[in-house]
Amino acid sequence: MTRTLRIAALLLFAALASRAALAAGTTYEGLVGWEADGFQQGYAYLAAGALVPAAPHLALPVRLQGSYLYYNFIEAADTTDVRSPGATGMAGVRFHSDRGSLTLLGGGEVRWERRVADTLGSVSVRRTVHGAVLQGEGDLGLTDRWHALGLANYGGATQYVFARGSLRYQCTNLDWKGPTTWFVGLEATRQGNDESDAWGAGTFLECALVRSRLSLSARGGYKEVWSPDSAHRKSVSFGAGLYRRF
Repeated sequence: MTRTLRIAALLLFAALASRAALAAGTTYEGLVGWEADGFQQGYAYLAAGALVPAAPHLALPVRLQGSYLYYNFIEAADTTDVRSPGATGMAGVRFHSDRGSLTLLGGGEVRWERRVADTLGSVSVRRTVHGAVLQGEGDLGLTDRWHALGLANYGGATQYVFARGSLRYQCTNLDWKGPTTWFVGLEATRQGNDESDAWGAGTFLECALVRSRLSLSARGGYKEVWSPDSAHRKSVSFGAGLYRRF
């Protein structure tokens, strides 16, 4: 498929997703987040989505997302910086119950990549890449206070994998009648492609504003980064996120 046809297919997907989101009973959601480390690597995103009800315990999610992936890797003693803004469209199914939910999404993405390599001066390469996107999200209530959460994403344009597992504890407002609910948690991450790899572990703090259906989170921890031609580099990681349901 040519570049033009791939971009046209992604735009068509976005139009169909927007049309489906107008169905009666649909709820809407917005997501903003950013995560980074001490090596000037990270990922930022802005997403809008909708949950179209299909059955008592089944919904059909659609999601449109803009993102910015940036990382660096060492090859033959030279460092290459990669900057990759992109656009993604996804749709899928969400199974939900009183215990939790499972969401499976698939779609496509296009990324506008720029690479700068410090080889005898600065060498810049620009290219447009495309690929499939697969994502899974899970939330399971273990007890009234403890929840297990998981997320895994594969971006085919850069062959980049990101996975996160976390355990969250609800500190306050168990009956959800108060204005705020506080959570703390532990998490571990694994991410990378054939150029750059990383793993990390840390903690996070989350505050849910019940009446506004708004959730704010902050996270921090330890991270190790490496590439095939370099040793492990150690750093801190940090990030913030916002989720709003309409």
